[in-house]
Amino acid sequence: MSDGIPQLSLDIPPARMGGMAGRINQSLPVGNEGAGTVIAAGDQAKDWIGRRVGVIGGGMYADVRKIRTRDALPLPEGVTAAQGAALTVNPMTALGFVETARAEGHSAIIHTAAASSLGQMLQRICAQDGVPPVNIVRSDDKLRLLKDAGATHVLNSREDDFRTQLIDAVTETGATVAFDAIGGGSLGGEIMQAMEHGAVNCMTEYSRYGCQRSSNFTSTAR
Repeated sequence: MSDGIPQLSLDIPPARMGGMAGRINQSLPVGNEGAGTVIAAGDQAKDWIGRRVGVIGGGMYADVRKIRTRDALPLPEGVTAAQGAALTVNPMTALGFVETARAEGHSAIIHTAAASSLGQMLQRICAQDGVPPVNIVRSDDKLRLLKDAGATHVLNSREDDFRTQLIDAVTETGATVAFDAIGGGSLGGEIMQAMEHGAVNCMTEYSRYGCQRSSNFTSTAR
């Protein structure tokens, strides 16, 4: 604490300091979206006073925030602030995943960190739109959570036969697009290899050049 203001300190590797030069001694408000109760408003939104709203506008880790009405949306009765705080970024990202896959002609989606709030939204959207997802998680608890929600293909990347399971799921679904919510490590390469194996498994005739079906891999880590 400094003058009553919470602060966080951490060491940055020297090799990374070049990218941080512009931030030295500068505050960095964080928080893309949030929710709260309106305590004051201009003439155009007087009826919002006392209403709970979801908002987007940056710097949302704050007790009080001034927001334009265009960046706020009154929440239905019964929706909590915690629920309203996930009003924009995750839903639009999940919808963007599915629309991107469909626009590019992909029949199924591979998604990492699949038991996150975003991943659970994506599972429901895919179920409604008939786009089978291959969900990758890192624990049995998360696997059961998605299975209980109706997911068919849920893989624990920490299991010994994960690569075999992934190839089988990709072969069955025909997935040729992946959205990586983690980034780094070997998982991205394993997904690309599984796509190639899955495509080869579906080939009806031999080709010395292997599979000619295109695949996409997109990192969405934030």
